[in-house]
Amino acid sequence: MYIKIDPVHIAFTREDGRQRQLIVMFTLEVEERGSNVIDVHEALPRLQEAFWHSLHATPLPGAERGAIELTAVKDRILAETDRLLGHDVVFDVLIRDARNVAG
Repeated sequence: MYIKIDPVHIAFTREDGRQRQLIVMFTLEVEERGSNVIDVHEALPRLQEAFWHSLHATPLPGAERGAIELTAVKDRILAETDRLLGHDVVFDVLIRDARNVAG
């Protein structure tokens, strides 16, 4: 099952000092067994907060060049879903769109 997540805004500064923002729209792919889907829906507020904190905790690879590596974003999101929901509830993050805008 696929669960759409509200867009995540990642603020960052390039090495030239310019402020940027990466807006990422993604979907979580959830294993449909037991109460997994319900658990993910109920945890969405906590998940979204955890995503924001993780994505802003330390600079993401490529931020200094102005082009954040989306694999790093996916890895951090998956790490947070595993931490909050347990392993093998969410097994993939599908990036629907990513836009780099002035921040």
